[in-house]
Amino acid sequence: LARPGASIVLVGPTASMLPDAFFRRGVTILGGDSVTRPDEVLDTIAEGGSGYHFFGKSAAKTTVCRSNTP
Repeated sequence: LARPGASIVLVGPTASMLPDAFFRRGVTILGGDSVTRPDEVLDTIAEGGSGYHFFGKSAAKTTVCRSNTP
């Protein structure tokens, strides 16, 4: 559904987990999350917290770009 030459961006908390699957389907850029301190994330969630409470402390936002090389 994208125009020829358009960049296709997919953003979501788990989007960057399987980049090759999305890249094979034409996605060019993925935005997702990477947990840097898993125990802290689990504690935050157990206490009723959400992404707002652990971003920058125990998780980081990530960007994955498709390579143009075969």
